[in-house]
Amino acid sequence: MSTSSRRATVRTFMGKIDKHGFLRAGGRRTRPLRAAATAGVAALAAVGALALIAASGGAAAAASGPVPVSLSRTTLPPHGAMTRVSRGPEQGDEFTEADSNWAGYVIQPGQDVDTVSGVWTVPTLNCQQTPNALVGMWAGIGGVGEPLLQTGVGDGCSNGAQQDQAWWELANTYNPFYFSGLLVHPGDQMQASVYRDQSGQWVTRIDNLTTGWSGWMYVGGTWGIEPDAGGSFTKEGSASGISYAGGNTAEWIVEAPGLFNTGSAFDTIPDFGTVQFSGLRAGLQSWSLNPDEVDEINYDGQVVAAPGPPDGDGFPVSYTG
Repeated sequence: MSTSSRRATVRTFMGKIDKHGFLRAGGRRTRPLRAAATAGVAALAAVGALALIAASGGAAAAASGPVPVSLSRTTLPPHGAMTRVSRGPEQGDEFTEADSNWAGYVIQPGQDVDTVSGVWTVPTLNCQQTPNALVGMWAGIGGVGEPLLQTGVGDGCSNGAQQDQAWWELANTYNPFYFSGLLVHPGDQMQASVYRDQSGQWVTRIDNLTTGWSGWMYVGGTWGIEPDAGGSFTKEGSASGISYAGGNTAEWIVEAPGLFNTGSAFDTIPDFGTVQFSGLRAGLQSWSLNPDEVDEINYDGQVVAAPGPPDGDGFPVSYTG
């Protein structure tokens, strides 16, 4: 892909201002850079646009030595076990895009993907450097010419203070839904998973492995939170009107949602240091990460964030300014 054609591509799960102040729209979109929706942008700083987190609910005593959870509430497909990630030969119709607002790996194996999962630690942002800025970290399925089902965490600086919020979204169809009772803080270890269970139902799950709470969404059903150690499910909303037919890509992404929104209070990505994605899982018999699957956040020829090479069962993404 030529440089000029790359510069016509913006992929975003944040494209218009929702009632919480996050800039959202969703999916892999093709449109001129800097042309994202601007309605309500000017009001962001004034209203404290990232003041999303409910003051109560969802908190539990920190677990000792958080580890990735087993997706046992609805069983994974038989081939959904951990897969070794390594530099390998290109598999399927994979691609590279250097100019976008995604940084991470996108695998496109030429077949349906029914599981994606990854673990990372919520970074401490440099909000002194960028008092109003926004970054998102997530895992998802689809998004290349098809709806993107994803779940993750939005990390932002609002008037110099960091705020973090877990969410799920069927991009290009619905705005994101925030788990008001699932508290997230810098240093928390998160696991994002999207998968189809053995009954055929699609599920998103975002686990705070540090607090032991998780947020679930069942396509065509409901969404809410519950403690991983067992306990009652607290419904936060209905997903009865949502349908999803699946996708043939898997993504682990750091996103700069407002980067191309010139004039937006959140058109800057904060310095998040380095985030390490680990425990990667994909519902494929055989797969690997390789340089042809890399996306960088690149704005006006400047690389703002870039993934490193595969490292064990994951890869790093670093802020480069």
